[in-house]
Amino acid sequence: MKVNLQKAVNVLSNRKINFLQPLYETIVNSIEAGASDIKVIFDIEKTLDHTPNLVNSYTVIDNGEGFTQKNRDAFLELWTNNKIKLGAKGSGRFTWLNIFKHVEIESMVASEGCKVNIPFNINFDDSDLNVEDLSIEESKTVVRLYDIVERKRDIRVEANAELIKKAIIDHLLLKLVLLKEEGRHYVINLHLDDEELSISPNDIPDLKESDFTVDSDITNEVFDFQMHYEFFDDQKSEIKAFYCANFRTVKEINLSYLGINGSFPNNSSLTLLVTSEYFDERDDDSRNELPGLKGLKDPNLDNPVTLKMINTDLKDQLRHIIFQEYPELIEATKRELEKARDEAPHLAIYFETEDDIIGDKDVIIKNARKKFENSKSETRMKFQKILKKNNVPTDNFIEAINEVSTVAAAELAEYILYRDQITDALEKSLSDESKNESFIHNLFMPMKTDSFRGDDSYLQSNLWLLDDKFMTYYYAASDKTVNQIKNELGIETTVKADHRRRPDLTVYYNTDSEYRNAVVVEIKGVFASNDEKNKAITELPNNVVTLRQNIEKTGTIWSYIITDIDSYFAQTIENQDRYTLLFNKGSEYKVYYAYFERNDTHQYIVDIKTIVRDAKDRNVTFLDILKNRSN
Repeated sequence: MKVNLQKAVNVLSNRKINFLQPLYETIVNSIEAGASDIKVIFDIEKTLDHTPNLVNSYTVIDNGEGFTQKNRDAFLELWTNNKIKLGAKGSGRFTWLNIFKHVEIESMVASEGCKVNIPFNINFDDSDLNVEDLSIEESKTVVRLYDIVERKRDIRVEANAELIKKAIIDHLLLKLVLLKEEGRHYVINLHLDDEELSISPNDIPDLKESDFTVDSDITNEVFDFQMHYEFFDDQKSEIKAFYCANFRTVKEINLSYLGINGSFPNNSSLTLLVTSEYFDERDDDSRNELPGLKGLKDPNLDNPVTLKMINTDLKDQLRHIIFQEYPELIEATKRELEKARDEAPHLAIYFETEDDIIGDKDVIIKNARKKFENSKSETRMKFQKILKKNNVPTDNFIEAINEVSTVAAAELAEYILYRDQITDALEKSLSDESKNESFIHNLFMPMKTDSFRGDDSYLQSNLWLLDDKFMTYYYAASDKTVNQIKNELGIETTVKADHRRRPDLTVYYNTDSEYRNAVVVEIKGVFASNDEKNKAITELPNNVVTLRQNIEKTGTIWSYIITDIDSYFAQTIENQDRYTLLFNKGSEYKVYYAYFERNDTHQYIVDIKTIVRDAKDRNVTFLDILKNRSN
C-alpha cells in the first residue's frame, strides 16, 4: 500500500468520527459499485439489565461490481481520484480502522472471474491482498467490520433499527435524493436480530431547489450555493438543515442561525440541504466538519466567505420561501416578539428578532439574555483596557462610553424588572392567607440575615419598597437582637433583657455628621389579628428607645409599622391624637404619621396596599420607557 496506514489513521483519529461512519462509507462504496441490493447485518451485545442493547459490529453484503482491478488499485492508494466525480475522497476505508481493528473483505467479481480476499488491518501490506481465479455467475461483496478500537468512552450505538435507519438517511440524504432523481433503484436492508427495516427510494423525499450567491469582498468572487428543500405536512415538527459536501451531509446547521426559533403551523416539518462547490473543496476526510470554516470569524484568502456570511444570505432566501409557504408566520412572529418585549423589555436591544423567520417568545428571551451577558463581559473588558491606556483617541473613548451606557441601561432595566416581581409578590400577600408575616418579612429582607454596604446590598434587601433612599444603608439587620447588632457594629455588648429585643428590620446610615441615622421596622401580616396590630403601636417605640439607649451617636430615626390597615385598626390609630392621616380620608391607601420629639423619631403606620402602589408607580414609568424604546 502506497501509504503509512498508521499515519493515515492517526490523522483521522483527530477528527470527530462516530461509530456508524464506517457503515456510511461502506454503503456508499456499495452504491458506487452499482449495487441494487445491500444488506447490513448487525452483531448485537445484549444487556442483562434495562439498558439498551448495543451494536458491536456490522457486516455489509452487496451485489455490486465488486473489487475489480481498477477498484483494487484504488484501494491500495490513499486519497485516490478513482471516484472523485462521485464525491469520493479516497480515504473512507481509513475511517474503518479508526473504529475497528479488523475489516475482512471477500469479493466475488463476475466480470473478471475471480475471488478477492483482503484482510485489512493496521499492519496491512499489498501482498496481503489475494486474488483467486474462479468461475462466478453473479458478483457479491461481503465487508465485515469488527473488533472495536479501545477508547476512553464507549462510542457504540443503541441497537435500534429505526434510529440507525434515520442516521443513515440523514447522513446520505443528498446522495440518496440524487439517486432517486436519476431513477436508480436500490434497497438497503437492515437486520438487527429479529428486527428488520429497509431503505429504498420510497423513503427519500423529493426536494425542490433554489439557488443563492454569496459575495466576497476579499477576492471579489461570487460563490454559488444551492438549497434543496421540502416542507412536509406530517405533524412531526422535524426541522432538519445540513451543510453538504461531496454528496454527503457534513454538518447540521443551527436553526437559530437561520432565524428558526419555533415550529411551523400544524407542526409541519422541513428538510433543507445546502450544497456548493465551495463546501466540496473544504470537506475533510472525516465527513463531519468543514475545518477551514469552523470558528472562522473573518474571511481570508483561503476562505473568502465565512459560515456567518453564508447563513445571512441563506436566511434571506429561506425567509422568502417559508413566507410563501406559510404567510401567517409573519404576524405570528411579530406577536411572539411583542410578548418577549412585555416580559423582558430590558433585553429589547438584544432581540434582533425582526430578522427571525419563526419566533418563539421563550427562545427570543433566552438568546437575548445570552447576548446581554456576553455584551456585559466584553464591554467591561474593553472599557478597562481603554482606561489603562495613557492616550486614547476621542472617538474610541466616546464609542466605549456609549457601549457602557447601553449595557448599564439594560442592567438597570433588569433590576427594575426584578423590583416589579417583588412588588407583585407583595401584592399577592393581600389576598393569600398563606402569605403570612414571615413571607412579607422575607420580601423586605431575609430573616436572620444582615448586610453591610458593598455586599451587593441592592440585592441583599428590598428596603426600596419603603423608599429608594434607604438603599444606601451602611448596615442592615433582619430579625437580629440588639446585642447582635451591637456586635456587628463593633460596640461592646452586655447581657440585659432589653438587649434581646429583636426589631424586624434595623438599618443604619452614614451621614455627614458624627451621628448615624437609622430606620426601624415592625411588620405584621395582612391577616394578623387586631391584638397583634395594636401591640405593634407600643412595641415599635420601645424598640426605638432600646436602640437609642444602647447604640451611641444614633441620629434621627425613621420607624415604620407595616401591615393591613382595615377600618378597625384605622379607628384605633385615629383615636390617638398624635397620628395624622397623610392621605384623604376614605382612601384605601393609608399612611399615618407622628413625630416623637423626645426620641427624635418619625413614626409611620403604612398600609401594605400603599407600599405596593407606590413601588409600582416608581417602576411603571421606566418600564413604559423601555417598552416604547424596544418598539
